[in-house]
Formats: sequence, structure tokens, C-alpha cells
Amino acid sequence: MKKIAIVTKYMMAGGIEKALINMLNTFSKEKYDVTLYVEKLGGDFFEDIPSYVNVKVIPEIECGNKERIGSALKSFKIGRSIEITKGLIHNYRNREYIDQCIGMCKILPKVEESYDLAIAYSAPVSLALYYVAYNIKANKKWTWIHNEVDQITVDIRDAKNVFKEYNKVFCVSKLAKEKFDLKLPEYKNKSEVFYNIMDFKLMEEKSKEKIEKSFDAKQYNILTVGRICEEKGQDIIPAIALKLKEKEINYKWYLIGEGEFEEKLRKEIKRLQIENYIILLGKKLNPYPYFRNCNLYVQTSRQEGYGLTLTEAKYFLKPIISSNTAGAMEQIVNESNGIITEFGVDQFVEQIISLYHDSEKCKCIEKQLQKERIKLIENKKIEEKLKEI
Repeated sequence: MKKIAIVTKYMMAGGIEKALINMLNTFSKEKYDVTLYVEKLGGDFFEDIPSYVNVKVIPEIECGNKERIGSALKSFKIGRSIEITKGLIHNYRNREYIDQCIGMCKILPKVEESYDLAIAYSAPVSLALYYVAYNIKANKKWTWIHNEVDQITVDIRDAKNVFKEYNKVFCVSKLAKEKFDLKLPEYKNKSEVFYNIMDFKLMEEKSKEKIEKSFDAKQYNILTVGRICEEKGQDIIPAIALKLKEKEINYKWYLIGEGEFEEKLRKEIKRLQIENYIILLGKKLNPYPYFRNCNLYVQTSRQEGYGLTLTEAKYFLKPIISSNTAGAMEQIVNESNGIITEFGVDQFVEQIISLYHDSEKCKCIEKQLQKERIKLIENKKIEEKLKEI
């Protein structure tokens, strides 16, 4: 059996974690011995990790520094205690995020096992990226780029040295690869597009489950799914909703997700007195019944690497209106299988009203999505990629 190690942060409810679960589900337990290293146990998707995957917390990541040094000295591991001390001094002198990751890898012990393949999944820049590079022994090392690297808070060029340790850099969209290649052209030969794996069979099954808050068939039901934060752009939804109300559109807008902007969003909804039009459903581990039953899917993101929710809406043949992010433009051909618009309140209002009144246009979009659905389901499995490389 081939031994594979995968390192990520935490199995919270998010697109990266959902894509990771889908990947884990494609490994054959007869062919691969898979170990998943996490920074801490738990999270909304933790129970979805397949039973044949060995889950481990990164060794000593939860220990205090005194405990680490004390343990090393008790075991007469003088070299190890010196490494920990060096790491602590490094982190004291260097406060930047990348330097902190490097220092942490000095503090943490190296994994004793060797692997055929090690994957840093929570990247472009993360502790996982450095941990796989410097603390895990493997014949091959891969990492995943889930974002446009010019949109993250860290300059990826400051992390260029770590990519020397990797054989492959997989980007989840064409634009993500273009941005990576532009920033780090010396690694262009290592980068490759690898779209997120989707478990369509599971989505279909889950979409038939009963939901606590059913849509009213007499109303136009709009859906938006995603973490409530600046990146996803839900903060403009109340202003859009108010204008739709003023235009006497008979609708309800359902938002699935939670996040740092949630309280701010609630206050704005209350201030504009549109509580009857926007329904905050909170976190839903199974959003698929809502995808199946909505009339329209709207994505208000300011930035999107690929956008699993767009793929999910496409699978359920829903008309989509999305802001012009990289992820949207890679999946949607404007006026063919969906609508691409500039990010802005008036722009979204115009497009929503247009689709609301034009049932023929919606039918044309659905027909196009039906044609594309076959290709969508034929998405490559990770095992096929493993055989290729």
C-alpha cells in the first residue's frame, strides 16, 4: 500500500474542507494508507472524515514550550531542546506570519514515519505548507493553492523558498494558476490546474432530506451560501433586498452560513426593516435541499478562487447571478449558463429583476446547464491523478 500524509488546519465548515472530504472519499482503502494531520481535532466536517483515514493531531502542537523542552531534556534529547530554543528565539525576533510558521516548524518535532506522498492542503501560505516541507519525509510532496495569490494578506513571494521542497503545486482554477505563475515564475513548471473534486452522488442523496424551513412555492426563493465575511460580499445584500422590496418583487432571500460579519448583517437588516425578506439560516452542514428547491442562486463574492457553491448550483440546474470573480468567470459563460455582473448593489438588482420577469431566459439557462451536467459529473478522481504522476 502507498502511504500518504495530508496536512490541513482544522475541519471547520468551509469550501476547502468540503473539497478535502471529497478527495478523501475517492481514495481506495485497499491501495492507500492515508493519514490526515490536523492542528486540532473537531470541527463541523470532522465526523465526515472516512473511517479508513488515520487522523492525528500534529505532534506536540498543543504542548506548551516549557513542556516541550522539559520532555526533550528528560529523554536526553539535547539536540531537540536546542532546536526548540532556536525556534523560540526565531519567533521572538521575527513577528511576520511566514517567519512564525518557520519558527513553529523548528519548535515542532519532525514526523518519524516516511511517506510516499505528503500533501499540504491548507495553502497558499500556511503552517501546513511549511510543516510538510520541513517536518515530513516523503518521496513526493504536493501542495494546493485555493486562492488568487494576489488577494491574500501575505505576499507569496516572501514564501518562495518553501516551494523548492514541492514536486507539484495544484491550483483550483486557471486564474489561480496564472496568478501563481505571475508571482513565482520560477515554479511555473511545477504548477497545474486541478479542479476541486465533487461528490455528486452524495449531493443528490442529501438534497432529498427534509429541511426545517421549507421554501414558499408562491414566492421567488433566492439562495446564497457561504461564510458571512467581507470576501463573500453578503454585506451588500440588505441594500439589494431593500431595492427589490421597493420594486414590489415577491421574494425571500435565504442566507446559509455564519461568520465575522453576521452580527453587522443582522443589524443592517433590522435597520432597513427587511426582516421578512432576508432569512438568515445560520450554518447548515447539508445545504443541498436548499439548492434543489430555490429559484435563483446569487453569489456576491468580492473574491473567489473557484467557488464550490457555484458548481453545486450548476449541478442542481439553478440560474446563477454572480459577481465577476475569477471562480465565476471560469465556470459561467455570461447569458448562457448564468449571469456575470459587476460587484455592486444596482448591478445585482438589475439582474435579479431581469431573471424574475423572464421565465424563458431561465429555461434557456437550465437547458444549457443540463448539457454541462454530464461533463460536471465526469470530473477526474484523485486516484486517476495519482496514476498519472
